[in-house]
Formats: sequence, structure tokens, C-alpha cells
Amino acid sequence: MELRIHRGTDEIGGSCVEISTAKTTILVDLGEPLDKSGRRINLKDKKIDGVLISHPHMDHYGQICFLDKNIPIHMGKLGKDFLDTVATFTTGKLPQNNFEYFKKNVPFPIGDITITPFLVDHSSMDAYAFLIQADGKAIVYSGDFRATGYKGFLFDDVIHRIKEKSRNIDAMLMEGTCIARDDSIFPDEKSVANELRQILKKQTSLSFLVSSSSTIDRMVSTSLVCEQTDKIFVIDIYTAYVLELMKSVSKSVPNMDCKHLKVLARGKYAKSHYLKIKDNPNYTDFRNKIYHKDNVIELKDIEKAPEKYLVKISTAYIPELVKKFANAENKPNIIYSMWDGYDAYKELSEIKNTNFYYAHTSGHASLKYLQQFAKAINPKKLIPIHTFEKEKYPELFENVKLLKDGDVLKL
Repeated sequence: MELRIHRGTDEIGGSCVEISTAKTTILVDLGEPLDKSGRRINLKDKKIDGVLISHPHMDHYGQICFLDKNIPIHMGKLGKDFLDTVATFTTGKLPQNNFEYFKKNVPFPIGDITITPFLVDHSSMDAYAFLIQADGKAIVYSGDFRATGYKGFLFDDVIHRIKEKSRNIDAMLMEGTCIARDDSIFPDEKSVANELRQILKKQTSLSFLVSSSSTIDRMVSTSLVCEQTDKIFVIDIYTAYVLELMKSVSKSVPNMDCKHLKVLARGKYAKSHYLKIKDNPNYTDFRNKIYHKDNVIELKDIEKAPEKYLVKISTAYIPELVKKFANAENKPNIIYSMWDGYDAYKELSEIKNTNFYYAHTSGHASLKYLQQFAKAINPKKLIPIHTFEKEKYPELFENVKLLKDGDVLKL
């Protein structure tokens, strides 16, 4: 068995790994680079028998649109539903690839390669690590994972299941997004919830939450805190649909059945989302639900008592809404709950007449958990991927094998 990292040995995002035997070639992830360069991997001379997608973040699936549409794309069903949702609310064009769905912990073949997917704790829904076996060899692909979210129990579960399947791991490709990041202030999702609670307790005007709708743990935390502090959590149409998707697999996810959750589904700030679904028959039931009198809210309702609300809406609308709600006595809150490397962090933090707060924990494992994971799996070769810090691996882990993009490793 051979492996080649096409992209990911020196960057976070855009990941793509090729694994092959004499008979079969697969790709693990085919992502869009985070630098938005659009750099494509040259695969035109490759006969690819299948592609594994670890989770529905663009930096792991964003370039499947360039593949031959007959090549099977293997991923979780919920992840594919989310891909369709993103496409509906952005380009309007659904992915046209040949999708096949795997189930957690259930092995499946692609040619003479056997893959077992394991559900992991990550900021994305439906995220997986893979055990890949062929020719008497075993490779672990960690995907993006952590141990500090509400699904943190999966950390130990994955280790147990991998060791149950194979005691001898020849190579492990392990992410290192947060090797050098300080997580002492917000080490887990509960610490973020605690900060949100303190902010909402003392708010005197409207609060805005800046967070990805697909970061389900953050939506759970926000909903719980709003309920505890007697606030109304106002979400846009897109977020409402994402939560409806998650409702089908988890009873703990907030949705429109919650009394403290409302959907901003009318007016200029709802128009762009509504136009994406208004004539789509697949969204008929959803449209009826968001416009039910118990679920819908309008801006004029919020204006009557803004201190009662926390609003999750497109960041593009926040500057305009701040002007509407800011006054000499009360400043709106902006609660930034995403990676602080995005352009939006600086832009929003500089808006005048606001209280700006940062409350975020990463969807990726800290060094502590990376070391625990590596020690437990104990691979013969530990290969850095999805990191800017690969040169630090040899001093932090055992059995490290450093590769460059394009290098071939024979097992």
C-alpha cells in the first residue's frame, strides 16, 4: 500500500490524500484551500475508484466539483444533506457527484481496500476518522477532531474502536491545527457557554452572535444560555434549516419547537434566504413552519425591547443594525464566536458604539489531546497533516515521519 499527500503537509485546509494498492486508488478528502487561491490538484491522469469525505467543511470537500461525476463520493448522509443546504442557500446549484453513504463503525470496501468510519467530536456535524486497511497494512486518518465538545466522549470511543479493529497501525495521518494555540481561556464548549451567560445577564441592548450555523455545539450552548437568562434566540432562515436537519438525528439540538427560539423570516434581512427556497417544493413544509405564528418574528418586534434578544444573522447586516439600535445609554453587544483569523473579526471589532466580546473554543484538538491520541494509537509512522507546524511534531510525538506535498510513502 502507498500513500501520497497531495496537499496538507504545510497548511490547514485544502486537504487531499491518495492511498493506493496495485488494484485500487482512493482519495481521502478533496478540499478547497483556506487561502481561497483555488489551487487545483492535478488528478486527470489518475484512475480514482472512490473518494472519502471526512466531514462537510469546504476545506475538506470543496473541490469534488472538479471530479468525473461517475467517481463515487463516500460520506455520511447527514453531511451530504448539509452540502445540499449550503448549495441551496448560496449558489443554488446542488452537487452533481455520485454520492454513496457510509454508516459509523460499519466497514465497507472500495476495490480491495476496506474502510471503517468512526464518528468524531468536531465543530462540524457528521465528522469522521477513518481506518483504512489493505495488503495486510492499516492506516488511520484522523480527520478534524477534538475531545472538548458535547460529543467529547467520542474521543475515547474512537481510540477503543480503532484498537479493536487493528492493534498494529502502520501509519497515522494526524491533524495539528491547534498544536501551537493557547486554549487556556476557553478550553471547551462549557467555558464558552459560561461566558455567553455572563454577557447576556448584563445586556442592556440587543446582542448579536457571530458564529457558523453549522457549529452545532455553539448553537446548543447559545440556546441553553438564552433559556437560562430568559432571552429569545433569533436566527435567520438558513440557520433554522440547519437546525431542522440536526433535529432528525439529535433531540438535544435547538429547533423551532423551542419556545425561546424565533426565526427572523420577514423583512429585508430575510429576503435573500427566502428567495432561495420560495419556489423549491423540497422546502414547502419548512416554509410553512417558519411562518407559523409561534415561530416567526419581525424586526419591529425586536425594536420594542431589544434587551430581550440575541440575534444570529449574516455579519453583512450587523453594521447597519448596530446603527439602528445603538444609543447614548445602551450599546449593542457583538459576541464573536469563531476563529479570530477571519477578516470579520477585525471588521466587527472596530464597529463603533458596541461592546465587542470574544467567546470561542476550537473545533480541533489541543496539544494535550493530540498527544493522548497519538500515544493510544501508537502508529509505526505518525505523519503530520492539516497543520502549519509540522516541524514541531518530532519534539512532541514519537515515530514521526515528515512528508512534503507530493511525496510517496510505501508501507
